[in-house]
Amino acid sequence: MSIQTKIMMIFFCMPMLIFSQWHSIELSNKNNLTDIFFLNENIGFCIGDNSMLLITEDGGKIWKTKILDNAKHQLNRITFINNEVGFIIGNGIVYRTTDQGQNWNLIFSDSLLNFIDLDFYSIEKIWLCAGMTNTETRSVIYESSDTGKTWYKILDTDEVQKLKGYRIQAVNILDENSVLILCSASIDPLGPTYIYKSTDNGVNWNYYSENFHYTWGLTNTSIDTIWAWGTGLELSIDSGKTWSSNDFKLIKEDGSIENLIVGTIIDLNISNYSKVQLLEVKDGNYSILVNKEDSNYWERINIPTVKRLNSMYFANKENIWCVGVSGTLITNNKILSSIRDYPHFDMSKNFDVLGSYPNPFNASTKIKYSVKKPSYLTLSLYDLTGQKIILFSNRYHPNGDYNFNISSEILNLSSGIYIYSLSDSRTALLNKLLLIK
Repeated sequence: MSIQTKIMMIFFCMPMLIFSQWHSIELSNKNNLTDIFFLNENIGFCIGDNSMLLITEDGGKIWKTKILDNAKHQLNRITFINNEVGFIIGNGIVYRTTDQGQNWNLIFSDSLLNFIDLDFYSIEKIWLCAGMTNTETRSVIYESSDTGKTWYKILDTDEVQKLKGYRIQAVNILDENSVLILCSASIDPLGPTYIYKSTDNGVNWNYYSENFHYTWGLTNTSIDTIWAWGTGLELSIDSGKTWSSNDFKLIKEDGSIENLIVGTIIDLNISNYSKVQLLEVKDGNYSILVNKEDSNYWERINIPTVKRLNSMYFANKENIWCVGVSGTLITNNKILSSIRDYPHFDMSKNFDVLGSYPNPFNASTKIKYSVKKPSYLTLSLYDLTGQKIILFSNRYHPNGDYNFNISSEILNLSSGIYIYSLSDSRTALLNKLLLIK
């Protein structure tokens, strides 16, 4: 087989090879990460403890770190209601952006409230749910009709006899007037959860149905089709009146089909790329369940991690990101990513990587880079698991253009895909190398 044929075959196979790899990205800050959201394929956000916000503007190649305030709030959820307006909710606070997440303004502050859920029907109808931090069995809901500028309270469970003593765990708006709330009378994971419904925009509430499992999330793909998740997964096709959990099927890798036995569902996302995606943990193992065209059929993607995960998001059809405890950020992104902290969002680079030639290469390749400002730079080589193979250079660079030669023979490298990283104290630029012997 000619070298040209080998090159073509490997390039055709590269997307599959890289897609099958998961990369664990180590953060210098070990705050727990609680939620992740991508506005589009390039702009993404992670939130966590101690008011920490991570932002990427290039699909995850580089992330920036910002601390929203000095009060060290726990941030619970981030979501956008359109391409410009988004919210971060947490323990005692609500932040809002109107410029795709470049700037965030504090619009709600109450130390007695822990904001846990936000749902919207339109930009004129947004509901915000919070639990009282001084009791486990009291919740309040606020509504905004002006894209989140102002809020007014429409429900306090202690003021409604039917709901007194209940904790609201999720809110799901079906249309302009109809809303479902998911309630629990205890925090026992084996206890029941109940659905209450209002058809007059929250003025009156009536018992509607009960879940089989202890659930903490509600979302709908249509006014009739609603999903409830927690210690199990349930589907309603009659607007939440009745629920089913026994008809799900798993499509295995060999094409065979078996009954799907669901573990604990940590997160559920709805996207344009598939109807529903679930983050599941079962027997200590994490996986993502992707819903197929028929709502009963699923495929499972295993995630190689031993750390607890809290949230996941599909940046596009094939690009998955997950976050979890102790700064856990993992992805199957086709380009290995790196984290650096940018407290002041200074994205000016002191250097640029100009590429490598040849690439693909056999015996050797030359990495070219340019230094704009005198910098202390580090050049390293990694394999696709994120393991560092060698530290090539770690020294001061005056202004100018540089070439660095990599020899596959000296390094005893086998054929495959490698990543090289050039970084200073603020920025890391990464590029791919393909070695063919």
